[in-house]
Amino acid sequence: MKTFAQARFQLFDFLTDSGWTLKSNLKVPHATSPDGKTRIWFKAQSIHGNDKGTELKFENTHSWVSDIRDREHDTIEQFMRFIEFCRNQE
Repeated sequence: MKTFAQARFQLFDFLTDSGWTLKSNLKVPHATSPDGKTRIWFKAQSIHGNDKGTELKFENTHSWVSDIRDREHDTIEQFMRFIEFCRNQE
């Protein structure tokens, strides 16, 4: 199994390959969707996403994944479907 850091960097690659803007040099790195409506924050071992229709601030998030290694075998398409599913649950 990959480490949390390895899984996070794999997700970073997936997102940047899909046109997301990545800010990886922050204390809590985040990625913003190409349309600017979704932002994903990468905590040490979890992924948080913004509520649908809210301002893109960490205070408006919910934890979507508690162990990012759970997504390590996803293709980019599977991961993006997962993100869309999470957004629609809000």
